[in-house]
Amino acid sequence: TTKPKKWFPNGVAGDVHYGVGEPSGVGPRVITVGAYQSRSFTSTGFPLFGDLAPFTSYGPTVDERVKPDIAAPGVAVASSVSSFDPNPGTAVGTVSWNGKTYRFVRFSGTSMSGPVVAGTVALMLQANPSMSWNHARDIIRATARQDNNTGALPSTGHNRWGWGKLNAYAAVEMVLATVSAKQFAGDNVLSIYPNPADMEIHVDLSASRGVTQMEFFDASGRKVHVVSNLKPGEQRLDVSNLRAGVYVVKTLDSRGQQSVYRLLIQR
Repeated sequence: TTKPKKWFPNGVAGDVHYGVGEPSGVGPRVITVGAYQSRSFTSTGFPLFGDLAPFTSYGPTVDERVKPDIAAPGVAVASSVSSFDPNPGTAVGTVSWNGKTYRFVRFSGTSMSGPVVAGTVALMLQANPSMSWNHARDIIRATARQDNNTGALPSTGHNRWGWGKLNAYAAVEMVLATVSAKQFAGDNVLSIYPNPADMEIHVDLSASRGVTQMEFFDASGRKVHVVSNLKPGEQRLDVSNLRAGVYVVKTLDSRGQQSVYRLLIQR
């Protein structure tokens, strides 16, 4: 007997999800980057392109984490080529220096979109050298833009677009606006951001020495909020009960030592 043909949805065999296959792209502390084709416009202003590249992988990871985190330009991106490359491709520009001609050629791939995000993170680190990797990831996600191509993305991320298209300018601008609360006293190093804050703050205790408690004092010196049993690493704290204004934040560590920071709540 003849076996019946097996038909797949949309003519595609198998499950296209769980496709972020490279080990370096699925780590919990990795900012994973998808690729899209940059939008351009005709002479009459009609928009072209802007959608995902056909080669960009589908998430999630096998343990159901959303990947990628962000999408960046990865189609026909002009990049420098080694002067020793015997077949560099068709140059879109050249630079001559020291008797050699260096070519710029268009390439496609997440090997192009990844460096765009890496360069953006480098600028963010220049703005705040103490920024942690997850602070960078959260800002990149928070400032990602959406448009007609991405559609409305869920707040929990999308398994092809991540949190949207990279917005490098907005990411660096947010770093400059959310540098950690200024430390006035004490020797315990921790990061409290954003500053100004709204409804919640991030507290990064990765470099601190056993900070277990935070106390918030308003401008009159009144203690208005206490957070106890803090754990190592980064955590989010709800400050929605605090009114807009300037606060002094005191931290207490396991040695009984205090450090003092200034935090602005702004709504």
